[in-house]
Amino acid sequence: MCDEGGQEGVVPANVVLATSVVTGGRGTFIVIATGSHTRLAAMGGLPPLKQPKTVLAKFMKQLAASASIAAVSITILVTLFGVFALGRPWQEMFLFGLTLVFVTLPEELPLMVKLVLASTAGDLARNHNVLVRRLRSLEQLADIKALVTDKTGTLTQGVMSLAGVWFPMSNSMSPPPPYPSSEPKISLTNSNDNDSATLLDLPTAWSLSAIHPADPYDAAVRSVWRLTPPQTNHDASVTHDSYSSPSHSSQGHAHIGAHSHLVLESRIDPATMIRETVRDWAPLGTLTILRGAPEVILARATHITSDNGLHAVPLGKTLRAAVHARWASVAGSGYRMIAVAMSISSSSLTSSSSTPSLAASSVSSTSAPSAHPSVTSGSSTIVCLGCLAFSDPLRAGAHAFLATARSNGTHLVLATGDHPGTAHAVDRALGSVFSEVHSRCTPEHKRRLVEHLAHTYGTGAGGTGGVLAVGDGGNDAPAMRAASVAAVMANSPGRADAALDSADLILLGDEGLKGLAYALRVAPWARIKVRQAVAFYLGCKVALVSLTCVTLGVLGTLPLTPPMLLVQEISMDLGATLVFASEPFPEHLSRASGGVGEWKGGLMRWTLACGVVLGMPSILAYVLGLTSVVDAGPEVARTMAFATYVPAQAVTAYAMRSPVAPIRAHGFWAPMCLGWAAINVLLTVALVGTGAMGFVPLAREAVMVCVEVRWSAREKYEGRGSFSNAAARIGGAGRQGQVQ
Repeated sequence: MCDEGGQEGVVPANVVLATSVVTGGRGTFIVIATGSHTRLAAMGGLPPLKQPKTVLAKFMKQLAASASIAAVSITILVTLFGVFALGRPWQEMFLFGLTLVFVTLPEELPLMVKLVLASTAGDLARNHNVLVRRLRSLEQLADIKALVTDKTGTLTQGVMSLAGVWFPMSNSMSPPPPYPSSEPKISLTNSNDNDSATLLDLPTAWSLSAIHPADPYDAAVRSVWRLTPPQTNHDASVTHDSYSSPSHSSQGHAHIGAHSHLVLESRIDPATMIRETVRDWAPLGTLTILRGAPEVILARATHITSDNGLHAVPLGKTLRAAVHARWASVAGSGYRMIAVAMSISSSSLTSSSSTPSLAASSVSSTSAPSAHPSVTSGSSTIVCLGCLAFSDPLRAGAHAFLATARSNGTHLVLATGDHPGTAHAVDRALGSVFSEVHSRCTPEHKRRLVEHLAHTYGTGAGGTGGVLAVGDGGNDAPAMRAASVAAVMANSPGRADAALDSADLILLGDEGLKGLAYALRVAPWARIKVRQAVAFYLGCKVALVSLTCVTLGVLGTLPLTPPMLLVQEISMDLGATLVFASEPFPEHLSRASGGVGEWKGGLMRWTLACGVVLGMPSILAYVLGLTSVVDAGPEVARTMAFATYVPAQAVTAYAMRSPVAPIRAHGFWAPMCLGWAAINVLLTVALVGTGAMGFVPLAREAVMVCVEVRWSAREKYEGRGSFSNAAARIGGAGRQGQVQ
């Protein structure tokens, strides 16, 4: 681009990227770049932005690294001990060491975490109308400490209906008047050429401020007053509007439409809370229509219409305060208020008495001068025409969603651009659940609010608490990007692409908020399911390492052959990845207690408990196979250890399905776990019965020994309670039966 002086390198202030969608308004665009020189192309060449890792992801990475180091170290020590201390062939120990390191390396950890979270996301999508765009958001939902939500389109349906009209001087709200009005318009008479211009009534002023079919407020007004959207003339440079009733016509409206064209139309400015439309009204000059917040319109207005809509009176300080108080009371009833004002700038208006009059007349009539002020040449006279009250019903799931969040101890914040009275009325309608109510919020205000809460409950408090932001519009997008987790109401009429792009969770339909409430309850349980899967996976490896170290160090023999180790690895991988991911959540969900710190402690106790429950019976079966079973040798002992260990995996996984309650309370039916257990038992019977892969058939006495040692371990460590009781007893924790 070049500036007016011909110098190159001028950077445009406002740039619209290619493929952008214009949802409202009008404008003229100048192409400044094409092809590979565009900003969109430059953005496409940027490296992808990496999301910061969650606390759980960081811990799992550290755990995998530590477990890998431990597995390799133990394998090296076992191999060297067998070769140099026991004098076993190095080829045998090398092959055993390679197999052991393959079995004990935790390569499945990332897959298990993602599979459990993906299973939870699938349940939310199928049954609760919540689409999860980023799995990491399910991890972070478990740590949510504060919630910031928008009102319009989020807690409410975003479907506006015109409830009534409140004229500035009226003491009560009136139903929307018929349109076109049968009353004559307030008109300003020009005595020189006998022409007149209407000082517009509310329907006319609203229609001249441009009607957009997608705008919920325009749609509400059109449904009552039958206004038609603007129509474009054949001359593309001049846009004329027509607005009429299906069964009525108005000379005044036709007069304005024939002599005005759109000059400027702006969307509502978050800073000023005003939407401005400027028209070139050929006979009289420039017509400006203002729509926006009532308090802002009243602050700018110099005059207001009288209660009967036929006169305009000066707006003094006392009257301004009285009108503001009346409209605030309407907003306090829960209505969304939009005021309308107009201004005419003209150089041709004069009066026979040096002051043009405002009088009740038709478009072509004149009247005697009066003392009321007029819109004069070059004046800044702004006449407030009235205020429209819109009702927006609450969503069906809003109350349950907020009640669930509050019961979890979440700090609830309402941040809306509406009038303070409207915001507090919605809070009362929802049971006064909000700890903070912020009104007239700009996008920047919402973003700063989220950042402040994130600092208060997260990094500033030395914890991991996050912030959940829920919204639907473009004004919510900055706050949603700053939040730990963002959710968007996809069916909101005002839903913006910017909000959709910023969202981690997409709420579908009117049941989306109920689904989000369920997601808040289920997220900590999903973390517990991750803990169950990881504890089982690592516990199986601890049991194998314990079995190897005890038998090799004490008895000087290898407890299992490499093929046996591989079979056990496949069995534990299938159990850890499939059983717990497919396990349904408790029927009566409550939000699980404890943060990541307690989750880590619980994981260590559960891993130790699983290792003991699996390892001790296998070690006892091996020792008894060598010492107590008649005519038993190392082959029989290995087979007994394997026959004890593999079915015990299925029994332990079945017991670990319930994080708190005993199995009889949690439920016996678990198709995936029972199917996997059946495969384990059949595989053990097939291998032992056929004598393949180094196994030998077991006598009845040996089989009874395997069953008895496993049953003894269950009675000693698990008892008749839940597996969490066993973990508490083995781990030395005195808090039995609690979810940690």
